[in-house]
Amino acid sequence: MHVQRLCQLITLLLFVFSNSCGNLFAAPPKEIQVLAEQLASVDLKERRDAAYGLASKGEQALDALDALIIALGDRDTQVWFQSINTIAKLGADASSAVEAVAEHLESDTEQRRYRAAWCLARIGVEAMPAIEKSLQNGDSRCRLAAIQSCGWMVDLPEKVVPLLVDSLQDSDESVAREAVQSLTRLAAQDALAGALDDSRENIQILAAQGLRLLDQVPVSANARLLNLAQSENSALSAAAISAIGKTTISDSLLKEVIRQSMQNQDSASFNALILLLRSRPDSNDIIASICDGLKNDSAEVRGVAAQVLARAGFYSKFASDSLIEALGKSEEETPLIVKALGSMGNQVVDDLLLYPSSTNESTESFSTAIALLGPSIGPRLLSALESSEIPVRVRATLAISKMDSLPDGSIPALVATLQSPDVNLQVASVQAISRADQIPQSALKTIRSLSSSEDDYLRGRVILAVSQLDLKDEDNLAVLEKGLTDSSSEVRQAMLDIIDQVDLPEPSIVAFFKQCLNDSGESIRLRTLQAIGRMENTSPQLESVILELLEDPEPTVQAASVMALKSLSVRSTQVKQVLVSKLKVSNEKILLAVLETLRDYKGGSTTGIPEVVKLIGHPSGSIRGAAIHCFADLEDNPEQVLPVLLPLLEDEDWAVRRDAASKIGAYGTLAKAAVPVLFNMLSSEEDEEIARNALREIDSAGPEALDVLLNGLGSEDRRIRFYAMFLIGKIGPEAKVAIPRLREMMNDSDSGRFKETIQQSINRIEGK
Repeated sequence: MHVQRLCQLITLLLFVFSNSCGNLFAAPPKEIQVLAEQLASVDLKERRDAAYGLASKGEQALDALDALIIALGDRDTQVWFQSINTIAKLGADASSAVEAVAEHLESDTEQRRYRAAWCLARIGVEAMPAIEKSLQNGDSRCRLAAIQSCGWMVDLPEKVVPLLVDSLQDSDESVAREAVQSLTRLAAQDALAGALDDSRENIQILAAQGLRLLDQVPVSANARLLNLAQSENSALSAAAISAIGKTTISDSLLKEVIRQSMQNQDSASFNALILLLRSRPDSNDIIASICDGLKNDSAEVRGVAAQVLARAGFYSKFASDSLIEALGKSEEETPLIVKALGSMGNQVVDDLLLYPSSTNESTESFSTAIALLGPSIGPRLLSALESSEIPVRVRATLAISKMDSLPDGSIPALVATLQSPDVNLQVASVQAISRADQIPQSALKTIRSLSSSEDDYLRGRVILAVSQLDLKDEDNLAVLEKGLTDSSSEVRQAMLDIIDQVDLPEPSIVAFFKQCLNDSGESIRLRTLQAIGRMENTSPQLESVILELLEDPEPTVQAASVMALKSLSVRSTQVKQVLVSKLKVSNEKILLAVLETLRDYKGGSTTGIPEVVKLIGHPSGSIRGAAIHCFADLEDNPEQVLPVLLPLLEDEDWAVRRDAASKIGAYGTLAKAAVPVLFNMLSSEEDEEIARNALREIDSAGPEALDVLLNGLGSEDRRIRFYAMFLIGKIGPEAKVAIPRLREMMNDSDSGRFKETIQQSINRIEGK
């Protein structure tokens, strides 16, 4: 190797000498000569400029090949990279550089090995001896780079494929994996098929993935892939299934493979099924096997089937009908099924409109799926509004009501449907028309008149529709005021949904709330309390009714009644006393609501504070955390709060430690007694952020923290050292003992910012 370098150096010297003499050798172009000479300069900038200059010369750089070869020994990364890239551009003409380039297959730097491999691949057949030598004698990194080079020699498959096949047996699996990937680049079908028999599953996976990328898979791979597709390793099974789409394996043999893959429910299996379906879009057997998943007892499997059909991206009548049938029965996977139908394009519109439905829920689902198909289906929906089949008209009208914008020309057709005797059609029409930018007065009048319908559900839908209209219109407000006196559960629920959005007379609202709070239905009482909770200022007249519900037999209603008290415009002593009495209940949901609401009843007395402090020791971390916030809000005196909260910085529950730290930090300098514990928390990955935030707010430290902070100066964590040094300065003159250590740290540091901060700490200690 040293002899070779010496020969190269002599060659370069002769090259330079010949250019200066002008009569020994034929001189290259003047500019190339100058760049070659500069490439050997002692000045780094000149060498870099020369390397970049030669890189731009294309084939002309061949006249500087010897200089480029010498530059491969340059320690500067930029010079080296530009030089080897230039040699690579020269291709086969740079064959004399092979040995020098091949040396870098053994580099400690991955990028250098990669570039050397690419360069040898560009040189081509003349590089093969060096590559074979590297595969035989090099370490694993060198062998890996040599294999990469083989994979780029797409014009020499007869020479490199045998080498790659031999490398599949390499003792280092990473080398074998790279061999498979190189075989894939070379489209070596038979070699990849053979790799499926490897004993290592990772190699089998890569081989199957490689086969999937080929235009055609050899017949010899069929049985192997079918066997691997049923592997218990889901990644291996998925890789095999992905490749099967390119094979001649019969669709009828894949039913069990598909069923098993959907059971796996992982992303690899999911993507494999998509690829299989896309590769064989006309296969009824495959589509039917996937659609079988829509009937599975497992919601997860049904969801996987729907997602596969959604991502397949094509229409199938069989798949469409299967999805619609599943949609009519589905629960949590409904959005996935709707998405799948939406992906099939406008051809599913008629399927969705005509499919029989037995429930309102399924009709809603079908109409939602139609609406997601977009504005292009508008004309088809308007045509459906004239159907003689009421269910079709209902579904089309509901779909229109759910579209982002109403189709052009839909208002007259929708107005006509308001006159229908069918309640469901009237409901759908009301919902659709209320979304229009401009509604004819005749339609408005008809909609408002339906608020007197005998059908409870229709009256409720009218309420919701009118709430979306101009609420300065007295006729619209009259409909809503009328709704306040309606005893129907449907209408009450509709009013509760919109009451915080409309400006109605307070006496009417109070009377309405009182009626609802006394309703026999738990859901009405609960929704009423939730509606009250959304109000900004609730009348004090509701206080007594809400308090009565604190004794409701349903804990959920009790908790909601507690939260509703937050909206009262007046904070009474009676309410506070009642809330304090509820701190003795055992139901966690109620306790959390009481602690949250009590925070609004601070000031004036210490009522409730002892009871809240007791809950700071509650077994539930959620209760302890809520009690921390409540106590800190009710107690104005930090001297009373801090001793209670400090022990909680060591609570077993991270959320409790977080809550305690945030409240302690809010006291600023007054909480400096917490610094020792907070500083120690910096060493915990879990507590670091909450401790840092609290220390930043406190921005101070007392003498009691000195020992802890001095220990922190020796931490291996740079941030902890920084905090220790910074906080020691905050202690002031009482931290003089730390000055020698701080000066030592300043002398050892190369960071100007760090030195400046240390000096600031020393100045504070010295009182400067």
